[in-house]
Amino acid sequence: MISLVQQRLITVTELCSALQTSRRNIELLRKQGLPFYQLSAGGHPRFDLDEVKAWMKRNTIK
Repeated sequence: MISLVQQRLITVTELCSALQTSRRNIELLRKQGLPFYQLSAGGHPRFDLDEVKAWMKRNTIK
């Protein structure tokens, strides 16, 4: 059974498309604390787009 949280999580590719950025940029942002979920050991990261956007808004250099 897939939880509601898992249903709204997106892949790196989907996040890149939504933010119009590269995979490399996403990796750099992850190193700076970009929130992500790893649903299984060794699994691929998943992202909640709303959490990512909120994090980016809080961490934007002004």
